[in-house]
Amino acid sequence: INACQESLFTSDQNINRKKFIMLITDGVSATDDLNPEADAIDAAETAKSSGITIIPIFISPYNDIDAVSFMSSLSNDGEVYVTNFDSLDSLKDQLVEQVSCS
Repeated sequence: INACQESLFTSDQNINRKKFIMLITDGVSATDDLNPEADAIDAAETAKSSGITIIPIFISPYNDIDAVSFMSSLSNDGEVYVTNFDSLDSLKDQLVEQVSCS
């Protein structure tokens, strides 16, 4: 989230353009942080307060209620898209169309 936020503000000089992060994850932390969930929440809050919309996409073959709840906390509106790898392309197309029309 931090890297995306930095990239959005350094690569785009149009401050009026809407900014989105599609956060695609399997829910497994790729860092050795002691508390990756807290770090993710802090980064999401910072990004959201900067005007960035976060769209979490959780890839999982299981209906993990705790993981979906956590992903919901990262979202601007509480919505989380849950999918699997096979459906990711069609979801991506749907979301790109959604954010490009907003």
